[in-house]
Amino acid sequence: MPSRRRLREELEAHLEALAQRYRAQGMGEAEARRAARLKLGGADQIEEAWGDERRFGWLEDLRRDLILGARALRRAPGFTAVVVLSLALGIGANTAIFSLLDAALLQKLPVRAPDELALLYWHAQRWPRGLDQSGTGSPPTSDDGSFSLAYATYLQLRDHSGIAMQNIFAFSPLGVGTPSTALEVDGRTSLARASLVTGGFFPGLGLAAYRGRLVGAHDEVAGASPVVVLSFDYWSAHFAANPELIGKAVTINGSAATVVGIAPPQFQGVVQGAAVDAWISLSPTNPASLAPWGFTPPAGSIFTATSYWWLQVMGRRRPGVSLAQAQAQLGPQFEQSAVAALHREPKGDSLPQLGVMSGAQGINQFASDHGQDLWVMMSVAGLLLLLACVNVAALLLARASARRQEIGVRLALGARRWRLIRQLLTESVLLAGLGGAFGAAIAPLGVRLLLTLLGGAGGPLPVAAGVDGWVVAFALGVSLLTGLLFGLAPALRSTRQGVCAPLQPGRAGAVRVRLRGDKMLAVVQVALSLVLLVGAGLFLRTLRMFEVAPLGFNPNHLLVFGLDGAEAGYRGAGLSGLYERVHQAIGAVPGVSAVTESRLRLLDGWIGSGSLHVPGVTLDAANTHTLENSAGPGFLAAFGMRLLAGRDFNDADLRSSNNVVIINQSLARQLFGTGMPLGRQLGPGLEPGGRLYTVIGVAQDARYGSLRGPMPPTLFWPYTQADTKLGTLTFQVRFRTTADAVLPGIRQALQRIDPALAMSDPKLETEVAGGRLARQQMFAQLSSFFGLLGLLLAAIGIKGTMAYAVARRSAEIGIRMALGARRGQVLGAVLRETLAVTLGGIAAGAVAALLAARLVATKLYGVKPNDPATLLGAALLLLAVAALAGLWPARHAARTDPMRALRSE
Repeated sequence: MPSRRRLREELEAHLEALAQRYRAQGMGEAEARRAARLKLGGADQIEEAWGDERRFGWLEDLRRDLILGARALRRAPGFTAVVVLSLALGIGANTAIFSLLDAALLQKLPVRAPDELALLYWHAQRWPRGLDQSGTGSPPTSDDGSFSLAYATYLQLRDHSGIAMQNIFAFSPLGVGTPSTALEVDGRTSLARASLVTGGFFPGLGLAAYRGRLVGAHDEVAGASPVVVLSFDYWSAHFAANPELIGKAVTINGSAATVVGIAPPQFQGVVQGAAVDAWISLSPTNPASLAPWGFTPPAGSIFTATSYWWLQVMGRRRPGVSLAQAQAQLGPQFEQSAVAALHREPKGDSLPQLGVMSGAQGINQFASDHGQDLWVMMSVAGLLLLLACVNVAALLLARASARRQEIGVRLALGARRWRLIRQLLTESVLLAGLGGAFGAAIAPLGVRLLLTLLGGAGGPLPVAAGVDGWVVAFALGVSLLTGLLFGLAPALRSTRQGVCAPLQPGRAGAVRVRLRGDKMLAVVQVALSLVLLVGAGLFLRTLRMFEVAPLGFNPNHLLVFGLDGAEAGYRGAGLSGLYERVHQAIGAVPGVSAVTESRLRLLDGWIGSGSLHVPGVTLDAANTHTLENSAGPGFLAAFGMRLLAGRDFNDADLRSSNNVVIINQSLARQLFGTGMPLGRQLGPGLEPGGRLYTVIGVAQDARYGSLRGPMPPTLFWPYTQADTKLGTLTFQVRFRTTADAVLPGIRQALQRIDPALAMSDPKLETEVAGGRLARQQMFAQLSSFFGLLGLLLAAIGIKGTMAYAVARRSAEIGIRMALGARRGQVLGAVLRETLAVTLGGIAAGAVAALLAARLVATKLYGVKPNDPATLLGAALLLLAVAALAGLWPARHAARTDPMRALRSE
C-alpha cells in the first residue's frame, strides 16, 4: 500500500497526463487543467477513500480468506470431519473442566464486597490434648487443624475484634451435603440441608432478603425464639414460591420455629459445593433444639463446653486492613480462649495458632474435596488437546503436499508468501473455530457428566456450573490458540517452495525430501498417547486394588437403611424401647438371618472420632485419636466381623448400667500392646473422672470411613451407652434370599409397630462401599476414555505420516521394485520404519509418563507410579496399534506400479 506522499505524486502524474491529452486536443492550459481535474475527481476525496481502504481493507481480505477457506474445507469433507471431531473432543473436554474450575474454584461468593471477608481457622503441629471438634473442611496447612472453634472462642473474638474487623459472625452446617433435617409445615414434612447461623451472619455478608427478613442480631440474644430463613430454590421447589409461607410456624426435627424470610436467589451458603436449604437462628437459650442433630458434647451444653469446637467463624475486614493485620490483632484473643478451653497451658507444638485466610470463596469444600481432581483432569484433557493439535498439524502437512501445485501456481502468478500464509492460517483457525463451537456445544453435557461422576452414589454435586461468558471466552481463546498452534508450521512449510518447483513434476523425484519433521510429529503423538495410556492403566489398576482390598467385614447380602423414631414422636427411653422392638420385629421377617444397628453407616463417609484415656496408663501412651461408633446387639455377627476375643453385644447391654465396649485389634495393640485387653477399662476424653467402659471383646480390623491407609483404631459401644443423645439409627439387615424379597416384610413390620415409621435411604452395603470408589471409578473411566481417544489419534497420525512418506517416495519405491525388490520387502521396510517411529515415541513417552505419574502418586493405591507392568502393557498396545495403522500405507507401497511411478515423476 503506497504512502500518502507517493499517492499525491501518483495523482499529480495522472492529472498532468490528462491535461497533456486535453492540450493536444486544442484546449488552453487553464481549460485543460480544469477538464483534467473534473475527469480525475477531487484529490481530497481520493485520499479519503484511500485512507478508508487502508483502514478497513483487512476486513475485506479476511472475508475473502474465510470464503476461500470454507470452500477448501467443503471440498475435503472427510478431512474436515476428522479434524473438527478431534478438536471438538479436546476443546469440549477442556471447556467442561474449565467451567467447573471457574464455578467451584475461581468464582467468589455472591455477596457484597467478598474480598473483604476473612475466614478464621486454627492449626497446630499436633492435635491438642483434650480437644474434641465437629466441623466442616480442613484448613490449607500441613498441620493438624480445623475451621471449627468453640462458641466461647467465637464470643471472645466477636467482642474483642478491635479496629481490624467490622463484625464477626459464625455458622455451623447441619448435615450439609445430603438433606437430613426434617422440616414440617402444615402437616407436610420434607428433608432439607440446614445450617445454624448467628445474628451477624446475613448482615456480615451484606445480603438483603428476597422476601420478609433475614436472621438478625436480636435473634441471637437470650430468650429469642428460633427463626428460619429458606433458600430461594427450596422455597420455589417445595412451596411453589408461596409468599404466605412467611410468618408460618414450622417444626424442625421436632423443635418449633418460624419462617421469617427468603434468602436472595443467587445465595446458596458459604460452603462451596454444599448448598443450604434453610438457615436457622442460633441461640444459647435454646440448646434443646440442637439435640436432634447429635451436637450434644461429652458433658454439658455445646455453648458451655469450651473443649468442644463446632462453629465456623468468618468476619468482614475494615477497608485497608490486610489478612496479616487481622490475624495479628485477633491472635492474642484466640490464644487466651484456647488456653481457657483446654484447661491447661498448652505446651510446645500443641499450642493452637489462629490463621486468617480470604473468605471471598467461603469454605471451599469442593476445592478441598475435588480441586486436585479437577486439575489432574484438566492436565489430562490438555494433553489430549495437545495430541489433537499435533495430529491435525500432521494431517495438514500431508494435505499441503496435495496442494503443492495450487500454491506454486499462486506464487508464480505473483501472490506474496505472507498473503498465502495468512490464508492458510485462516483455514486452520476456521477449523479450530468449528471444533471450538462443537466443543462448547457438548461442554454442558460434559459438566453434568463430571458432576455425576464426582458425586458418585450421592448423585450430582450441587455446583452451579454452566457455559457463561468466561467459559465462552475460554473456548474461543483455546480455539484461536489451537488454530495458530497446529496451522503455523504447515503454512510456513507449504509456502517455502520455489515458484517453479511444483510446475516441473519431473524434478520432484530428484529432490530428496526430508521427512524428519513429519516423523518427529508422529514421535510426539506416540509419546503423548503413551502418557495417556499409562495414566489410564495406573488408575484402572488402582480401582482394581480397591475392589479386591479386604474390608474386614462381609458387605454381601447386607441391607442398610436409616430410621428416625424422633420424627414419629418418640423421646428418651421410649425411643430406645422403639428401636429394640424394631430390632426384634425385623429379625422375625422371613429371609432375614441377622439384624443390628449403629449410629453411622460403615464406609458412608461420616465417622465419629474422639480421644481416650486408660486408668493406669500414662497419658502420652494413651494419647490416641480413635474412630468410634455406637452399635446394637449382634453387631459383629451381622457384619461378618471375626471376633478375636471376648463376646459380641447382646440385648442386656442396652439396658445394663455396666458400660461395655468392643475394640478392634489395632486399638488393642495401641493401648495394651501384647497384654490381654479383656476386662480392662477405658474412658472417653483424655481427662480422668468421667465414666469408664469395660472391654468385653476384640474384633478384627475393619474399614470404617475410608478405604485408604492402614486399618484405623476403632471402638464400638452400645448405642444406649453413648455420650451423645440418641437420635437416628442405621439398621443393618443380613438376608438369605434377595433384598427385594425381604424389603416388603421389613416395611410391614415397621407399619405394625407404628404407621409413622418410615425407612430412610435403603440400599445395599455393597452400594455404600461402591460409593467410596466413585472417585477412583471416575479417574479410571475418564482416563480410559482419554487414553483410548489418544490411541486413536496416534493411530490416525501414524497412518497419515507414513502415507505421506510413501507418497513422497513413490519414485524411489518404483525404482527399487524395478530393480527387483519384492512386494514383501517393500511392505516390511515401511512397517519397520513405522515401528522405528513408534519406538522412538515410546522411548520419549516413557520418560514423560514416569514424570507425570509422580504428580498423581497420591491418587494411586496398591500400585507404584513407576509400575513396569503398566508401562510395558501400554507400550505393547501402542506397538500393536501402530503396526495396524502402518499396514495400510505399507500395503499401498507394496502395490506401487514401477512404470507409473516413474512416469508420474
